[in-house]
Amino acid sequence: MDENFEDNIWRQLQAQFGIPKINGVRLLLSGKRRIRAASEDLLKKIDNQNVLSVGVYFATLMPDGIRLSVEGSQMVGESAKKNVVEIDGTLAERWIKGENIPIPPDFEGYVIVKDKSRNDFIGCGLAKKGTLINFFPKARRIT
Repeated sequence: MDENFEDNIWRQLQAQFGIPKINGVRLLLSGKRRIRAASEDLLKKIDNQNVLSVGVYFATLMPDGIRLSVEGSQMVGESAKKNVVEIDGTLAERWIKGENIPIPPDFEGYVIVKDKSRNDFIGCGLAKKGTLINFFPKARRIT
């Protein structure tokens, strides 16, 4: 595992979301752009460190930032200090249905989406000019 890669990702997460490094969690490159998160304890216990099957899908490296998965947003959302968009009610329902939604225009780039009525983190979206572009997984959407 490349520690320079991992340190770079934590620095990007700090810059983008204000997230400090999480002790005991390792970030691993899985494929060209996907990042998986696994506990250090788990990595010590396994012999075959095939990162395609270790840990949980955490994020995707995009040319313009890091796009967190739903699980990634849940792992780091509470410690995020910036770029967290809080929505509730109808907007949260529309988000989980896969719709783009309106947000304040002062957000730009990838943001963590928090359903403030349920106090839950529900993914990551791309904020552009007052619109939050939806990346909620199709398989998890409600109809």
